[in-house]
Amino acid sequence: MIMGISIATFTQLHVLISLTGIATGIVVVSAMLKGRYARIWTATFLFSTIATSVTGFMFRSKFGPPHAIGVISVVVLAVAVTALYGLKLQGRWRWVYVVSAALALYLNISALWPSYLAWEYVKCSRSIGFAVCSR
Repeated sequence: MIMGISIATFTQLHVLISLTGIATGIVVVSAMLKGRYARIWTATFLFSTIATSVTGFMFRSKFGPPHAIGVISVVVLAVAVTALYGLKLQGRWRWVYVVSAALALYLNISALWPSYLAWEYVKCSRSIGFAVCSR
């Protein structure tokens, strides 16, 4: 159990939050490439990507590559949030935001494969049992 939710359900929630971050991140980066600012999409992207990192740390396992990506992602997202909301994209902070937002999206996408494998494991374990799926 994680936060009172079964591990299977929590994994599904984590993956859905991650997919939300990826989908909204693609919209945000696309808007940035066109010189536009999508306020609601950006807030949703930043919130869901932060939530992805936070929920990722809640899985019990030894520190490994997913945790390292999570730490880097949290730092990159802190920079993006500071540049956007704290420093209002003034001067060079506009470029800092653009690079950090794009990097956060990249990191979230790079974590998609392990999340997909976890999702498949949950589906497998529900249908045929843990012993067969753990190989």
